[in-house]
Amino acid sequence: MDPGRLDRRVTIKREIWTPRPDGGFDTVMVVVVTVWAHVHQTSGGEFVKADMVTAERRAVFTMHHRSDLTTADVLEWDGVAWNVRALRELGRREAIEIHATSE
Repeated sequence: MDPGRLDRRVTIKREIWTPRPDGGFDTVMVVVVTVWAHVHQTSGGEFVKADMVTAERRAVFTMHHRSDLTTADVLEWDGVAWNVRALRELGRREAIEIHATSE
């Protein structure tokens, strides 16, 4: 992987459950790490969801390999939240490719 291509700051966030005094739980998004990544916006489109037209964008984020990522994580880039849809290892744990969508 060419480190010069990692030119965008991306924050990886994860939802955690925190206990409340009444015995219930609240969910909170916490920052796991902020890393340098390459972002390639692949496509976008509009579709109908709940009788409303909704826009969706798709992108592929490439960064140094991390073994702690899951499809439950959320990426934040340029003020937009991106839902992780798929993870793909590149090389022998050289890098990871994250396919994500944003509405």
